[in-house]
Amino acid sequence: MLDLGALLKEKADDPVVEYNLGRGYLIKNQVSEATAQFQSALNHKPDYVQPRLALAQIDVSRKKSGGSALRRAGP
Repeated sequence: MLDLGALLKEKADDPVVEYNLGRGYLIKNQVSEATAQFQSALNHKPDYVQPRLALAQIDVSRKKSGGSALRRAGP
């Protein structure tokens, strides 16, 4: 994961790197950091489906109510 962090410094606006770094954080159960990376990836590329799905899965796993997971899953 350190390699992805270094790569992100080189490619600060690369949503694919941000998404993969988020996945690494999620594997390490660092949900807040993962969420931030997934959201950043979406800020750079709003139509990027994978981070949107990852955020929806996080919402579902946290059992958030009010349909926030469904809002994230949509365009």
